[in-house]
Amino acid sequence: MAGSGNRRNRRRVSRVRPRGLTVSEAFGKTFRVIRANKGAFLGLTLVVLLPTLVWRVADGASMDQSTAYERFFVYRDLPGREGLLVYSGEAFLSFLLMAGVVAGAVEYLAGERLPMGTCFRRGIVRLFPALGVSVVSGFLSLSILVGGILALFFLKLPSPLILVPYLLSLAATSWFFVAVPAAVGERRGVIEALKRSVSLVKGRFLTVFLALLAVSLLQGAADRLLLNALHALHLKKMWVSEVNMTWVRVYMVLNLLAGLFFTLFYAAMSAVIFSRLVEEKEKKSLRDLAKVFR
Repeated sequence: MAGSGNRRNRRRVSRVRPRGLTVSEAFGKTFRVIRANKGAFLGLTLVVLLPTLVWRVADGASMDQSTAYERFFVYRDLPGREGLLVYSGEAFLSFLLMAGVVAGAVEYLAGERLPMGTCFRRGIVRLFPALGVSVVSGFLSLSILVGGILALFFLKLPSPLILVPYLLSLAATSWFFVAVPAAVGERRGVIEALKRSVSLVKGRFLTVFLALLAVSLLQGAADRLLLNALHALHLKKMWVSEVNMTWVRVYMVLNLLAGLFFTLFYAAMSAVIFSRLVEEKEKKSLRDLAKVFR
């Protein structure tokens, strides 16, 4: 009888043991955080990325058929030299957005809602730690990707093997995915934040990797879907004069909105995964974690 009682107690303990992070949980909580804070996060996104929004609107309004034909139908919207400069500016501003969204997301998970102004102020205060962490981790991931592509080119390996450097680059991103919340919320230096991220992700690497892979594939699919739709609306695209500028500008707006959404999604997911890993591994409540972020 005593043995059966012990077995029942063990089963009861196993039922209350905290469950590990899952991909579905990461996605579900991220969508819930964004939906609950859509006003503050949308306002923050528009304010932070206002310079690039203005540039893109002006670019679309002034673009002629010849430029649109070359950009969207010859090079398939690959960034040129000017596009890379704009991308760099957007990346810098996205760090500010990420810092603000991370603070707002953790507060929401702890039961509080931050207004847009508070998210913005916290983002400015903690911009440089987020920038430093993102530059280091991004440089490492990009080096792996570019190095792998160059190796494939010089060794003349089959092109499908490009998936290998892509997955390796994504793996590096996964290890450092929660470094920004660690730098922003726990006020850690760049190296300490990167080490903190590796420590938290350890044991849950596959879950974080699969979550990032899913988001990356969704973003890539959205980009290709929009571009293919633009091509489908131009059944005859052999001549510059056949480019419909109305559809080109609609494509540019939709592509911009998709980019803004995924930037916001990545930031919110990093906060969700960070808070969940801290809660799971260190047995800290979300309220205790939110106090650290203040």
